[in-house]
Amino acid sequence: MPTQPLTHWRVVRVLGHQRYLSLSLLAFLCVAPFTAKVHGEARFLTYSVLTLVFITGPLAIARTRGQLIATVALALLVLVPGLASAMGQFEASYRYSLIAGNLFFGFLAVLLIRELLVHRTRVDSETIWGAINIYILIGLCFAFWYAALALFVPGLFSGA
Repeated sequence: MPTQPLTHWRVVRVLGHQRYLSLSLLAFLCVAPFTAKVHGEARFLTYSVLTLVFITGPLAIARTRGQLIATVALALLVLVPGLASAMGQFEASYRYSLIAGNLFFGFLAVLLIRELLVHRTRVDSETIWGAINIYILIGLCFAFWYAALALFVPGLFSGA
């Protein structure tokens, strides 16, 4: 496994493990269904748990400063419009938050697939956690696409 250029940062050494990303993704998957149709304060709960993903995801997956900056920028594109819509202002920005969420989760999945296929030479617990994370990230990618499509095209998924 190549050395990580970001490992000299203490926060990366502490939180930059696949298991922490898995726990934050699972926490998001447990909270999101209960706050999906509500507005206001309950949506803040969703975005606070999603912030855990925004912290642990880039730290666990990004290997260079460029990747870290790109993932943090995508995380901010999800968080800022989402919080604005949760406060009741700019409700239309929620749609763009969903699109940015798709890009964020897709980018993390691509980086993680690249890491596991190219740079890992042995299977250890981090590899197993990384594989679990790939499945969850791909699922979240599709979930955000479907949610965005449902908002952009009302009635798209309703029966005839």
